[in-house]
Amino acid sequence: ALGGSFTAGALCSQEFPGRGQDEILIFSQKQCSWPYRVYKWLERAFPKTNISLINRARGGTGTEAALGSISNLMKSPSEPDLIFIDFGVNDCAFDEKPPEDISQAIDQLVLLLKKTHPNTLLMSMIPMTDDCLEKPELYNMVRATYSFHQVQVLDFYTLCNVGGVCLLKQCSDHNRNVHPPYHIHQIYADFVAAALKQAIDSLRCGSRTPPSSSGTNDTSVWLGRRRPALPVCLHPVSSHDAHNNLAIHSRTKDGSKAWDIFEDRAGKPGWITSKPG
Repeated sequence: ALGGSFTAGALCSQEFPGRGQDEILIFSQKQCSWPYRVYKWLERAFPKTNISLINRARGGTGTEAALGSISNLMKSPSEPDLIFIDFGVNDCAFDEKPPEDISQAIDQLVLLLKKTHPNTLLMSMIPMTDDCLEKPELYNMVRATYSFHQVQVLDFYTLCNVGGVCLLKQCSDHNRNVHPPYHIHQIYADFVAAALKQAIDSLRCGSRTPPSSSGTNDTSVWLGRRRPALPVCLHPVSSHDAHNNLAIHSRTKDGSKAWDIFEDRAGKPGWITSKPG
């Protein structure tokens, strides 16, 4: 799962009764998030299948920012069967970004994922937020970009409206900063699970990829607006994954240490050079 803080389950928490008397189990953050709920649904739907979830979502990340760390985001022990793309909340919130820039970033992200994971089903989410609804040009361009590449799109503005009433909008009236409570994650997960069931039912026997998800190779005609690709590093000389506590050093060609991991706040590591220039 790729996305921002909502996808990561920020401020999400739900209590469940435990097995013992008065025992309370609390699931929070990523274990409370909608990707985790979809993962548990898949486990129940396919009990004889070994299913795993890697949630690479990071708070405050939009599509363009994700491209800057795409090599870490795409790390996986094997090629995934499914990738969720859920940067829409932050893409819509960045007022300074023209719609064309966000569309270009989405365009490049999808092309990279299709190139590196050709047999993987991609599923994108368009969120139900005021930021998105107040920017119809961006909303339409994001949807058109994904549709151009034949990526399955879950448009929650359309899905959640029942008789002109938006269920997610009604349920999300809360006083918890910008992050919704657990029941919004559950509604979100239910929509995703329903779409997955429909996609799985459409699979041809023995095929890993739905017939309509291959996209087109002629991306040069993309709405006549295709721009030069953003610079992306797929194979960095060195990297640091915050989920991995091992310190990794970057060295110059002559072997002298040039960069170190430095933490000015616990759990917030970053690179710092040890030599001027």
